[in-house]
Amino acid sequence: MTGPPTAAAWRGFDGVLAGLLVVGVGTMFLPWASSGQTSRNSIELMRSADRLDLLDGWMASVGLGVWLAMPFVAAAAVVALTLGHRLLGTALGAVVAVTLVAGVWAVKAAPLRADGGMTVALIVGVLTMAFTLGGYFYATRDSTSDP
Repeated sequence: MTGPPTAAAWRGFDGVLAGLLVVGVGTMFLPWASSGQTSRNSIELMRSADRLDLLDGWMASVGLGVWLAMPFVAAAAVVALTLGHRLLGTALGAVVAVTLVAGVWAVKAAPLRADGGMTVALIVGVLTMAFTLGGYFYATRDSTSDP
């Protein structure tokens, strides 16, 4: 069995997770889907769905709010990781990862042609979730291990 990660390993983990979070937010602005000649990013898709009253009910309102708040949650996660608050950073990172994957799932259900941004978002979301889960389990093991 290996010992707890070293400080250098944690810095590397924090850097990779922060990079994934930044890329994840960046995927919001890539082309996600096309209809006709027009490609739309995720925010344009959400705005169009809202304007066409395709989003109804409290769950859709919460989903739209969470989607629009995702850059701020990712920024808070990066700040938490930078300040050494790994559990908070990984928890916020998990929120970003789940939001990305849920956003891809929601758009996949629409009758639109998928563009590359959605694929990149799915890959980054899954990688981010893997890193946040691994970081959480190692951080809790590290903080509760015997001296």
